[in-house]
Amino acid sequence: MNYKRKYIMLKEAGLIDETDILLLYSCDRTIIQQIKNKRRRLNDLFESSNQKITLIQNNVRNFLIRQKFKDFSAQYKNMYINYQNNYTLLGDEIKNVPKFYFYKYCESDSQYYAFDIRSLNEILKIGNKNPYTLNDFPNSIVLQIKRIIKKLIDNKFDVIVPSIIPKESIVTSTLASTYNKMKFLNIYPDIDKLLKFNITFLFYYLQDMMTSPLLDKFIDKTIYHKVIDIYNIYSRTRLSKSTEKKYQDQILLYILKIINNILDITDDYQHIRALAINEIIHNNYEIFGDNSSSNNNTITTLQQNSNNILNLDDEMENVD
Repeated sequence: MNYKRKYIMLKEAGLIDETDILLLYSCDRTIIQQIKNKRRRLNDLFESSNQKITLIQNNVRNFLIRQKFKDFSAQYKNMYINYQNNYTLLGDEIKNVPKFYFYKYCESDSQYYAFDIRSLNEILKIGNKNPYTLNDFPNSIVLQIKRIIKKLIDNKFDVIVPSIIPKESIVTSTLASTYNKMKFLNIYPDIDKLLKFNITFLFYYLQDMMTSPLLDKFIDKTIYHKVIDIYNIYSRTRLSKSTEKKYQDQILLYILKIINNILDITDDYQHIRALAINEIIHNNYEIFGDNSSSNNNTITTLQQNSNNILNLDDEMENVD
């Protein structure tokens, strides 16, 4: 007996409300079949959606696992790798960086750079370039750094960089920037040679630059006079080793700032000026001392440098 017959029998027996339209329709075979079909489609949709949700969850889970593995690999302090830098931008030796702040970045198959990730976090606030090569960090690396920083913050680690950055780290990063600017111009200077110069020879080096008509008009005279002031204090005062080192680093930074300003000037003679700077660097001073014999050797070298720069000036005139 189907629902329709049951409805008629109950209606004739006076056991149901004849005015209940909903009850009448619920006994209709067509409507009942539609309800069954709808229920079947909903069940099929649920099964299909459930399978897709499971697949999505598995993919997300696998993605997060791979992501965590990559983050772990980037933060694993492998001291057997030949890093391009020995110190971080914060002035710490690589081996002394806490493991939760350590971050290594591979720019190519053989070029690894080690960082304190807190310094990278500050760098990303103003740009996304590798400070050692001036190449842009890939977007995946930027996201990875931000992800690790967020994880550190969530785990209550301090990610604020100390307000005082060691002078050594500033010198190192500035030297790297200067080197890469000259490398971009296809010049490979021995820029680290400047680290061997004491205050006297750094001053002489700047004087060599001042004797070049190619360079002198581009040298910031305010910075130049600051170097002279430091040199006068050094030459007239007996300084402690720490104070002398402080002045030496300051002069070196002034000189590097002058060089970088010159290298940033883009015109037809940009490459020739870079060659002139490189020529002065290669004309090194063989004795790094403050005695009179050293000064005499320096005077000779100054003359040699001036002659070499004048040769470059002549080449530029020939170009004209």
